[in-house]
Amino acid sequence: MQTNIEVISNIVRKIVVKAPAERVDQAVEQRLKETGHKFRLDGFRPGKIPSHVLRQRFGKAIRYEVIENLIETTYQDMLVQEKIQPAGPPNVNILQDKAGEPFEYEMLLEVYPKIQLNSLAVAEIQKFKVDILQKDIDEMIQRLRRQRAKWNTVDRPARKGDRLVVSFEGRQHGELFDGGSAKEVYLELGLGMTIPGFEDGFIGQKAGDSFDLNLTFPADYLVTTLAGNPAEFKCTLHKVEMPELAPIDDAFAKALGIEEGGIDQLRHKVLEEMHKEVDQTVKNHIKNQVLEQLVALNTVELPKALLEQELKNLHEQERQYIANTAKQTGKNPSLQPRKAVSELAQRRVHLGLLFHEIIRQNDIKPSETTINKLIENIAAGHGADPEMVGKIYRENKRLYQQLEEKAIEDQIVDLLISQAKYIEKEIPYSEFKGLKPIIEDEE
Repeated sequence: MQTNIEVISNIVRKIVVKAPAERVDQAVEQRLKETGHKFRLDGFRPGKIPSHVLRQRFGKAIRYEVIENLIETTYQDMLVQEKIQPAGPPNVNILQDKAGEPFEYEMLLEVYPKIQLNSLAVAEIQKFKVDILQKDIDEMIQRLRRQRAKWNTVDRPARKGDRLVVSFEGRQHGELFDGGSAKEVYLELGLGMTIPGFEDGFIGQKAGDSFDLNLTFPADYLVTTLAGNPAEFKCTLHKVEMPELAPIDDAFAKALGIEEGGIDQLRHKVLEEMHKEVDQTVKNHIKNQVLEQLVALNTVELPKALLEQELKNLHEQERQYIANTAKQTGKNPSLQPRKAVSELAQRRVHLGLLFHEIIRQNDIKPSETTINKLIENIAAGHGADPEMVGKIYRENKRLYQQLEEKAIEDQIVDLLISQAKYIEKEIPYSEFKGLKPIIEDEE
């Protein structure tokens, strides 16, 4: 058996295998002897078919079976002997297959790339230090008041702070576009939840008014077919409502679950939750920067087999999401542009390869400490007992495997963070959250 391996690129190998004629021919003859008694032909008793008849009638199928087995055996032996890690199945091409002559085939095989990891020691990671002031706490309580407000219909022009019932149709070049229309939905003015100019267009309008808005989508809008492009919205305002806010007192605190301590305890609780939110958001922001730097500092040639599999996974997730959304709402959600899905697949494969190499070089295994911390976080998020949550995860093989994978990811991120250089930046809470100023009471 002769095997020749040619390095085409960092991730592609061309492998040519030549087997002696007798190895294939003898295997065919042996297979015919072993299985001949199973064949049935008119005019012959079972097990009494002459060998030359067997060869004539079934030799081609038997030879195909032998060759298929030979390719699989030699492929697996070659992977072990050459210590090759395939990224996907090989593409096999038969070069020579004729009785009495050597059997020869070639395969193109994608392998995992060799990666020379670059340290994040040269990376600069921005870390926010967030100042939460008394006015931020007051603003958060104001938001809680608005969330629990009683909305009363008013007969006057709409203004900031009002909640409207509206209908609209969005068109580009005279054609309706997906996701640009709605009937009798709520729109709260002042929250900045729509594209620039949309909410402002309703200010000063009264219930029953219909009007057009000519707007332009932001250049960085998520839907690339709309980003930076003009659109016309035909709008109707059906109803104007203004909020009736509860007074900030102990009764309000109790309505929010504060049994003792009244409004002072509510402020303490709000501050505590704001700190938790800041800590988690800062952590996520650092993680995102670290992963971006990891990808930027480590260029990797991505195997097509891995990209195709990841694209397949993403399309399946998208299919399930569409089916579930349609079942729950009766509407089909907008699909992500092909380019966005392709870029996401590339990023996931890129990070996956880098993570694989980090795990290999650092012999990373899920630590019990990290797993316990994850269980505590899950329990806290659901208001459950950590011991009970831990028991559920440890008794479910699939759930526990997911937990181990998340633990490894967290340990990798912690390792990368330890390599990078921090640049601390102090910012106010309002800038950190990117929140609009709260609308003043209109009592």
